[in-house]
Amino acid sequence: MSLSPLRLQDRDRPDFERVLQQAMGSERVRTALARRGGAQPSLLRARARESADRIAAAAAEEYAAYTRARSAARRPSPAPRRGRRRSALPVLGVLVPSVTACAAVILLLLGGVLDATGSRAGLAASLGTAGWVCAAVAGVAVTAGVLAMFITAARNRAVHRPGVDRAREAWRSALLERGMLPFLTAELNASEPAE
Repeated sequence: MSLSPLRLQDRDRPDFERVLQQAMGSERVRTALARRGGAQPSLLRARARESADRIAAAAAEEYAAYTRARSAARRPSPAPRRGRRRSALPVLGVLVPSVTACAAVILLLLGGVLDATGSRAGLAASLGTAGWVCAAVAGVAVTAGVLAMFITAARNRAVHRPGVDRAREAWRSALLERGMLPFLTAELNASEPAE
């Protein structure tokens, strides 16, 4: 059986190690180690790590599906097409907080100056009230924008993540069954003393 060359990405080495640990604890490998008496599990692990790409090649199809799913999950979802019309929400999400915050600062400063000088007390109080209303609107707009951003991110993650998790589990299962266990068993059988 000819296996295509495969390079495990560095980020997938921890998964390889988990599968190696799972295989070393399997009944099949423990029985073979016990049969050998003096077999050293650390030497067997070292051989598996040296042959990581060869072992992983047995699950190349699942690994390719997993890396594709992971890449697809990282790409942003395409925005719905709206022709020439563009949504005004992103623009409002930036303009409303900034304009109302600026208005609040200006109104509060003017009201404070008039109040400090003692002239036009009624106008100073009205400017102060208008400033605080603008500040409240700015706060609500910022909060709504942040919440909308988190909700959108959570929705996108919920859509993409299950596919990645399924692909990862399929790869790890294939790596264990078709790659790791056969490799470890073959290594143990090859080093078994002849009777």
